[in-house]
Amino acid sequence: MSKHSATSPPRWPLRLLRRVLNPNYWEELEGDMEERFYEDLQKHGLAKARRRYSWGAIKLLRPALVKQLSGDVRLNQYGMLRHNLIITLRNFLRYKMSFLINLVGLSSGLACVLLIYLWVNDEQRIDKFHDNASRLFHVLKISPDANGDRVTRDTAPVR
Repeated sequence: MSKHSATSPPRWPLRLLRRVLNPNYWEELEGDMEERFYEDLQKHGLAKARRRYSWGAIKLLRPALVKQLSGDVRLNQYGMLRHNLIITLRNFLRYKMSFLINLVGLSSGLACVLLIYLWVNDEQRIDKFHDNASRLFHVLKISPDANGDRVTRDTAPVR
């Protein structure tokens, strides 16, 4: 066994990458990995350089770099949606009372959120159609009451 082969990168990561990656990327990736291996060999030693080399090869197994599947592969785009709908329907039929409780809770929650949104939206749009909307003020009336002061929006019309 020569000294050069003892300090060379492990072989299995390159074999793995050649089988899995798109051939357009092999040469460039091999060169970059080999450069990094020899830098790590000088900085960290042989064992750590080999570990980092292997881990770098594993990290390169990304969908963007992997070669396309051969043959006529057509994926069913609606298969997962259909599967989830079937499971949902089966659970609805099996657990009817739980389904009704969840449905009523979800419906009432959504209705409350919608009504609150509509109310807040209406309150924020009051008098926004005026050209000088920033100069408008709201007049309140303070009336003495048996329990203290009462604040109302009712004011007498000006004649």
